[in-house]
Amino acid sequence: MSLTSEELRFFNEEGYLLIYRFLADDQVEHLRLAYMETLPRLSSAGSLGNAAAVDDSDDYERVYQLRTAHLLHATFDAHVRNPGFLDIIELRIGGDIQLVHFQGLYKPVRRGRQVGWHQDDTYWPSNNALADSVSLWVPLDDATVDKGCMWYVPRSHDRQQPRGHR
Repeated sequence: MSLTSEELRFFNEEGYLLIYRFLADDQVEHLRLAYMETLPRLSSAGSLGNAAAVDDSDDYERVYQLRTAHLLHATFDAHVRNPGFLDIIELRIGGDIQLVHFQGLYKPVRRGRQVGWHQDDTYWPSNNALADSVSLWVPLDDATVDKGCMWYVPRSHDRQQPRGHR
């Protein structure tokens, strides 16, 4: 996939770009199934970490994060190598692309606490956050306000905020 000059201008100026239906429905379903297949496998191996609480005693606090998801399932490994994603990233930062962090996050509706405003790079900094860092978010369910969708602060990409800044 390629971006139009207007999309690239918007991305560079505003710091984000929404691409609706970038993946076909069957691709999203394939990712969703891979994710749901990975959860019980990691749980039975004792390596599924709850990102919201120390344990799973509170149903409300069950939020599971698959760190380095591309190492946990072949579907996720193929996902990070999607030529469409790589083309878009290359337009923004050039061809020397390094994967810093790939996570799958399972947060059922009305469970777990909200995640406060933050810049991803404060959690996994690159060498030059303002020049060469791109985050891609791909929801596997409909992202609505009621479910707790992603929000962006326009033009916040050109200034690094200290961790925990709101």
